[in-house]
Amino acid sequence: MNQLNESDVQNALQQRLVREEAGRRATEGLMRTARTLRWIGWVCALVPIIGIVGVVLFLLSTILCFAYAQSKGNPDGIKQLLITLASLFAAGIVWVLVNLTVLGLFGAAMSMH
Repeated sequence: MNQLNESDVQNALQQRLVREEAGRRATEGLMRTARTLRWIGWVCALVPIIGIVGVVLFLLSTILCFAYAQSKGNPDGIKQLLITLASLFAAGIVWVLVNLTVLGLFGAAMSMH
């Protein structure tokens, strides 16, 4: 009886691994696209004033991609989703710092005239 339970556990683990690998293969292109969108969001963070629109749009679309990957059985989806949320927060801070720097330089240049 004990041997049967061990084989059932091994069988269940093997099936889970097969499902996870199938989920990874099924969403491989989507995951690559989402990671690219996340980098585009970071580039938008370096654009003063209107860059925040790009940051939000690209990173929200990335969040949707990773959530979809998670729903398709890709176990990496939730990890990438959390990384993207942290990235959204950090990119927002970078955008604010870029704007403060640009506005400070612009204000300094305007006060010299």
